[in-house]
Amino acid sequence: EHRESLRADLAARSEHQARAAFFELILHGMLRRLNCEVEIHPKLTRTTKRPDFLIRDDSGQACIVEAVSPMDGSVGSRRTESLEAQFRAAFDKVSHPNFFVALHTEGELAAMPRTRQLREEVLAWLDRCDPDQPSTWNPSSIEFNHECWSAEFRPIPKARDRRGHPGRLIGMRGGGAYFCSSAREAIRKAIKAKGNRYGTTGLPFVIALNLCSWSADREEVEEALFGRAAYAVDPSDPGSDLEPETIPDGAWNGPTGPQYTRVSGVWFFKEFSPWSVCSDDLPPVFYENPWASIPAGSMWSRLSSCEVAQGILNYKEGLVPRMILGLPSGWPRDAIADPSLD
Repeated sequence: EHRESLRADLAARSEHQARAAFFELILHGMLRRLNCEVEIHPKLTRTTKRPDFLIRDDSGQACIVEAVSPMDGSVGSRRTESLEAQFRAAFDKVSHPNFFVALHTEGELAAMPRTRQLREEVLAWLDRCDPDQPSTWNPSSIEFNHECWSAEFRPIPKARDRRGHPGRLIGMRGGGAYFCSSAREAIRKAIKAKGNRYGTTGLPFVIALNLCSWSADREEVEEALFGRAAYAVDPSDPGSDLEPETIPDGAWNGPTGPQYTRVSGVWFFKEFSPWSVCSDDLPPVFYENPWASIPAGSMWSRLSSCEVAQGILNYKEGLVPRMILGLPSGWPRDAIADPSLD
């Protein structure tokens, strides 16, 4: 089942959908090369939602890993609006005798998700609900997530005299697309979309984030996670030295203090594709969340990483994808030019 779904995504017309599928596939391969046991879409105890991977390193430490591929402002919100219209149209091809549904969407939709199975799940869920007994609506809503976009369905009982009549399924909709105008905003929104998705699991939770952006640099990544850098000046003493400070507007450092502490760390990639696996342009780095409720674990310290010590970001060289996968520098460009290197 997983292979068929991944194969379809890899062959998708949408470049972004194919790239996201490649990222999930290569991430699985790297985790295996790091001597991890990898379970795909595992069941969790306190939620019906399933993450991409549950891994166990060679010491037996378990960790949940989620792969996301957000986009920055290089793509517009018109794509999301168009795809959401197609998504709604797919659901309005069917109806239910006793219910409409309220549809609420959030996020950025880069490629059209497959709707047939989801549509069947929604109809089967409505069949189990009694329109006159809300206590039977278990669960009270169905949520569907596709990358950094989500759709939530809630039941709306039809008036008794309208039950049994055909008609469109979606009776109310709300929400809408967001447009990430910068790499910083795209990273923040991706972490917020996933940060509390699985609730309390008792396990470390790592987000592997492949940002589709040509312009992102290390400073934007740091500001997205920890907050923007600024300088404070004493207005009563204009000649005093500027004092560096951090504006609390990061994914992990908000106006009221630490947030999304269930995220143990972010393994950040930029424009990671088959052609950039060995690229030296902003190599992947694992960022440790200093406020995480559960630390990521020792396995991640083997990677090129960044940790916070006394308010200072300290970078440490370590494993990067080229090393993990055993590929030569310059692959695949050099391998194409000289097949003997392949």
